Amino acid sequence: MPSTTNVNMMTTVHAKSNGIGFAVPDFCKTPTPAGPVPIPYPNTALSKDATDVSSTVTVDGNGIMVKGSSFAMSVGDEAGTAGGVASNKFKGKAEFMNYSFDVKVEGKAVARLKDPMGQNCGSALNVPSPAEGQQPIILLDISQIGATKDDACKKLQENEVPREGVDNPADKAGMLQKDFDAIKETCKNEKAIISFRDTNPACKKWLEQGVPSKGHDVLEKTWKADNLQTKELKDEFAGLVSDQMEMPEGKKFDNPRLHPKGKLTGDYDMMDMLDAGGGRIQGESPRDFRLRERMNRAIGEPDRIMHGCQSEYANYLKGHPDEKPVKSLFKPEKPLTVFDGSKGKVYRCETYEDVFNFYKCKDAHIPPEWEVYAGKGEVGKDKIGVFASSKKYWSGGVIIHD
Repeated sequence: MPSTTNVNMMTTVHAKSNGIGFAVPDFCKTPTPAGPVPIPYPNTALSKDATDVSSTVTVDGNGIMVKGSSFAMSVGDEAGTAGGVASNKFKGKAEFMNYSFDVKVEGKAVARLKDPMGQNCGSALNVPSPAEGQQPIILLDISQIGATKDDACKKLQENEVPREGVDNPADKAGMLQKDFDAIKETCKNEKAIISFRDTNPACKKWLEQGVPSKGHDVLEKTWKADNLQTKELKDEFAGLVSDQMEMPEGKKFDNPRLHPKGKLTGDYDMMDMLDAGGGRIQGESPRDFRLRERMNRAIGEPDRIMHGCQSEYANYLKGHPDEKPVKSLFKPEKPLTVFDGSKGKVYRCETYEDVFNFYKCKDAHIPPEWEVYAGKGEVGKDKIGVFASSKKYWSGGVIIHD
C-alpha cells in the first residue's frame, strides 16, 4: 500500500508502502583462490524490512521511518562474503541520508520518498546514494465495477471486439493481422486467457519486413511518430528501438539515434496469463514456456513474444536480484487486448475499470502488487476486500488511478 501522507510534498515511508531502494555499485570483497577481490554488486533494500520506526505516530496503520530508522537488510551482494570495501558488511542495512528540514515525529526528522539512502550499512564508498522509490499510486473508480460477477461479465461483454469491420482490433493492438489471428487460435487450442499491452503502431511496417523484436534485456523505447520532427525522420525511425529510456510527451527530436544493438522493433508484451478457470499461470513454469513457444511458432519467425507476463514481474525480480526494478511495471496497463481462449472471444479493455471487470468476471486474483482502493478524484480510504467468489479473492498491491 503506497503511503497516503505527504511531508514537504513527498510521501512518508513505512513497512507497507512498497518502497524499493536500489544502489549500484556495491563493491564487496569476494573470496577467490587468489584472495578476496573487490567486485561491484547491485544492492536492493525493501521498506517491508523497516525497523526502528515511530511508535506513537502512524500512517496507514504503520509506524513511519524517521532519522535512525533503517531497512534492516539488503540483498544482491551475497557473494561478497568478505564484506564491503568500506563497511566490511554484506547484506547490510539501508539508512536514509537526508530527511525533512522542518517536520519531526517523536523529536526525529521524518524520512521521505526520494530522500537519498546509503545501503549496505551506509558506506558512501560502497553505494552512491540512490532515491528510495515506491510503486505508482493510481485510483480506481469503483462505481464502474460490476457489483457482482454477472454484472462484471455483462460489462466485459460490451468490450468484445467485432470479428470484422473498420474498427480493426489487430490495428488497435499494434499487431499484424496474421499474428493476431495466430495468438487467438493458440489461446483457443490451449484454453488460455492471455492479455497484451498495445504495441507502438509505427512498429507494424518493421514487423512486416521481418525486423527482429527487442528482447527482455532492451529497456529502451521505440520511436513514436509524434516524437519525430519531419516526415523523413518518421519514415526512417518511427517504430524502431531508440537510445532513449523515456519518450517525453510532446517533445520533438531532430537527431534520433537507434539502439546500439542496431535495427530492432517492438515486441508483443503480455500483461497476464490465466487458465480457463481464472487461475494465474505461473511465470517461468513449463506451461508458461509452452504457451510462449506455441504462440511464437504459430506467428512464425522471428519470435515476437520475447518474455513473460508483466503480472509476474515482482516474482521475476525475486529470482533475479541483480536487475534494477522498473517501477512502472508494478501496475496494470491499459488499454489491453484480451484473448479469451475459454470462450473463443477477444475483448478490448480501454480503461482500468474495464481491466478489473475482466478479472472479476473470470474469478481471477489480481496480481498481489496491485492494491485497489475505492474512490473517485482523490485517493480512496476504503480498501476493497473479498471481491469475487469464495475461493478466489480480489486483493493485492497498487492503488489504481485513471
